[in-house]
Amino acid sequence: MSLKSEYITVRIDAELKDEISKAAQLERRTLSNMGKLLLEYGWGRYLAAGSMRELLDSREEGAHRKVR
Repeated sequence: MSLKSEYITVRIDAELKDEISKAAQLERRTLSNMGKLLLEYGWGRYLAAGSMRELLDSREEGAHRKVR
């Protein structure tokens, strides 16, 4: 991982931004830091799954297992 920070812009619904902001406050983090952590976590999950289809399929299977 490089030492230089880069910026990205992401458009999300206001409701989702509010939810993430509230979670960041609970965690005593900035919105930027919370977004970075969520992005890194999601990227790791994507890499482990190998593709978006596999990632989404495994998420759906996990939801079905919890219901049963």
